[in-house]
Amino acid sequence: MCTPFLKNYKLSELIEPLRYFLFPRRCAACGKLLSRAETVLCVRCLGHLIPFTFTQSVWQKRFEELPEVVTAFMGGFIFEEEGVCRELIHSIKYQGNREGGLYLGMLLARLWNLRREDYDCIVPVPLHPHKLLHRRYNQAEIIARGISLETSIPLIAHALRRKHYEQSQAGMHREERLTRMKGAFAIGRDSVPAGSRVLLLDDVLTTGATLTAAAKAMAETKAKQIVLLAASVDMPE
Repeated sequence: MCTPFLKNYKLSELIEPLRYFLFPRRCAACGKLLSRAETVLCVRCLGHLIPFTFTQSVWQKRFEELPEVVTAFMGGFIFEEEGVCRELIHSIKYQGNREGGLYLGMLLARLWNLRREDYDCIVPVPLHPHKLLHRRYNQAEIIARGISLETSIPLIAHALRRKHYEQSQAGMHREERLTRMKGAFAIGRDSVPAGSRVLLLDDVLTTGATLTAAAKAMAETKAKQIVLLAASVDMPE
């Protein structure tokens, strides 16, 4: 029997404060407790997520020998040491923060005003099966799914497959990365219709070697247009 105090409340309104108390959510960047109005990042850290604006410079310096169907590059946020973007990306990649990946995808869609009418599909850069087994999911696919949910651009998760297993490339010079990534990708089990306008996404752009190799494999699908998108861009000092 409900008391007069409780009868005017829905069950969800009673459970939500309890859930928030028992399972507090923390900012993926600074660890601060989030308010009920905040998602993934606190207001302060969200304000320190720096949009990437050096698109033309990166296009000229980090991409070489791209297929002719690659027409543009877009960068999301600046990936800097101890920065908010780095902490968010690392929480997605290494701490199982899938919600953060969906959230980042939503932010990218809004940042670049991505629209369904401009793209036929979005394709994430794949992980090698061994690395996928270790991480349990592909962070680029989760980010791409966030874009898809925000824009209704269809996600083709396995349009590409990764042929080579590489250890971390952190600290490698550009030429080393380019050499290691040659022929790293092939067409995957999910087909992309010929003539498609493809948004090809990776989580972090460093030298451009990974996206370049992925774009070359993607071009074999006879895509009409490929636009490269990096959720974050590492800026050299």
